[in-house]
Amino acid sequence: MNDLGFVAGLACFALATMLGVTGVAATARRGQAPDFQVRLFLAAMAIRFAASLAIYVFGLIDVVLDEDASGWHAGVWLYQGWLHERVGLLDLPFVLARVLDHPFGNLGYGYLLGTLFWVTDAPARLPAAVLNNLFGACTVVLAYRIAATLFSPWVARRVGFWACVLPSLVVWSAQTLKEPVVIFLETAAIR
Repeated sequence: MNDLGFVAGLACFALATMLGVTGVAATARRGQAPDFQVRLFLAAMAIRFAASLAIYVFGLIDVVLDEDASGWHAGVWLYQGWLHERVGLLDLPFVLARVLDHPFGNLGYGYLLGTLFWVTDAPARLPAAVLNNLFGACTVVLAYRIAATLFSPWVARRVGFWACVLPSLVVWSAQTLKEPVVIFLETAAIR
């Protein structure tokens, strides 16, 4: 389990959950059930983390296959390069700006994971999956908020529930793919 980063994944899960709850509570509008949004976020995080454990720790990766490894490998490769370069905290913004030097490649997710690995010193699959769990759970809350703005509270709660448990959203945000980040950004743009 060391190459999966089980312990680091648990620590990242706890930290991401605390940050997410703080962010959801701080940005919730009073009229849109802030307590419900926090519970929705917690449920979404728990479901996505359980799916990540099933995939990476309990062997479901043999069924899903490892097509999601390219982004994770890019993050590990960048992290190792930054260690070799002895990148410090003040150097990090300049190193991250290198992503703009690659006009024909989509390297943003690799740089995001490389940054996560650099900050946590845990270049493993489970911490990367937890980052996607966070983006996926935040997407659920944003879907609820969009529905609460446009429709009744009854509709908004159902949208939140279904976005929380929708299998495709859970599976996407349980793996180390770039799509949960993209879906989050698209949803945030709608909001």
